[in-house]
Amino acid sequence: MLVESGGKTGVITGDLFHSVEQVTEQSWCPSFDWNTTMSTQERRSLLTIASTQDWVVFTGHLSTGTSIGNVASEGGKSVWKSI
Repeated sequence: MLVESGGKTGVITGDLFHSVEQVTEQSWCPSFDWNTTMSTQERRSLLTIASTQDWVVFTGHLSTGTSIGNVASEGGKSVWKSI
């Protein structure tokens, strides 16, 4: 779900990723993921757009205080930056 306000865009990810490591290792999937090909493709797509368009990302699966952030590129890899 996209949220737009004050010229900024945010995205609520739902179950797109369950750990910070999945931002960098986007092909990693939890054991209960029933379609790993689709989830990997969607994760890569959304995280790339979030990074290139400076979206704020809201996820429910990270620890309190780290579940809102941005995706940045460092050394050719995507990384999570809590805000």
